[in-house]
Amino acid sequence: MRACFVHLQARALPFSFSRAGVGPRPFGFSSSSRANDKGKVNLPIHEIDFKYVRSSGPGGQNVNKLATAVQARFHIETSSWLTDIQKEQLRVQHPNRINQKGEFVLFNQDHRSQHRNKDACLQHLKRILEAASAAPKERQMWTEIGGKAKSNRLARKKHKSRKKGERRRSISDY
Repeated sequence: MRACFVHLQARALPFSFSRAGVGPRPFGFSSSSRANDKGKVNLPIHEIDFKYVRSSGPGGQNVNKLATAVQARFHIETSSWLTDIQKEQLRVQHPNRINQKGEFVLFNQDHRSQHRNKDACLQHLKRILEAASAAPKERQMWTEIGGKAKSNRLARKKHKSRKKGERRRSISDY
């Protein structure tokens, strides 16, 4: 049995609802069973549980009738498609998104329709996983002060010392 992954990529759809006021739908999802490409994240839809609940966002009466908000969740420990590094980075970077059962939970209710909320949720998950799989930048710390900075600091100290010394009263002033 081959695992089915959803590969997220931006592509223009052949139709547009922009005249109807719904707006264009710029992102689509295509199924793929290939391994990770460089910089791309494959999401296995069969391991992500989607739950649809009533939204409190925009939509007027629509929010009282339909379940348009999306909760996407998956168990971090049992997910075979995440590396150990990604799992640890998810725990470190997003501890508030992990519930007591060890599930990573994303919630989206930005749009009026269920499929747009699901697409937005998958895009957000993709961005989070890309950030978790990126190698941390190697930071170079300064170990000491440079020579010019040190000489400038000493010159300022001497100047300040002379200025304060001139303010003192000498013994002959009494």
